[in-house]
Amino acid sequence: SKAGWSTNARKEFGYGQLSFNPVGLLSGLTVSVYDWLSIDDPYRDTKDAFSQLINQGMQDFWEYTVISRTGLHSCISGMFHRYQSDDICGYLLEKEPEFQYLRYASQFDGPYIHEKTGKRYDDPIGRKVGEYISPKRRPPKYYDKAKENKFRWLSMFQGKPSDDDGWMFNVGKIQMITPEEAKEREKECVVVTRNYDLASSVEESSAYSVGIKMGIRADGRVT
Repeated sequence: SKAGWSTNARKEFGYGQLSFNPVGLLSGLTVSVYDWLSIDDPYRDTKDAFSQLINQGMQDFWEYTVISRTGLHSCISGMFHRYQSDDICGYLLEKEPEFQYLRYASQFDGPYIHEKTGKRYDDPIGRKVGEYISPKRRPPKYYDKAKENKFRWLSMFQGKPSDDDGWMFNVGKIQMITPEEAKEREKECVVVTRNYDLASSVEESSAYSVGIKMGIRADGRVT
């Protein structure tokens, strides 16, 4: 039952708490101490995973609700796709170093190095770089379509919330210039555009409004 249930032994004992109690991640846990807490798909969609407000709510839920009900022998596990490094998983790997991290990448691309702690997490099934997780079940060509979208490949198939080259741009090629240089570059641009992402259009959002002015020069370079 999705409403929760108890074993017959627990019912006969007269113990008030349920054996299994499903709750929303941001709702209150009504147990005194749990034996096992399973966090399964805490994000409804990609947008939630990038929301500072939602991630802060999850951190507060952990600090003020979960920790107070964690016993000496309690077990905690979680499973979900990772879209960015500052999600609840990244937070726990930084704050709770005893957590293990098992990343079952569709194609092994090297150990995962946590961005803030520098801790290394190797492949749980001991593959070499380039090996697929189950060649007999799904051949390599099955993943060719997924690889066409880098963000989808890294998050949904690789479980890797960041990439050395960046999601859309090779960040290593981005150069910083001064405001004076920017004015000179603008004179060289054949097209200049400006646009805004208005945070006020999203209810209950902690995001900031962002504006950008961008120009492309005759040689194809963007400023």
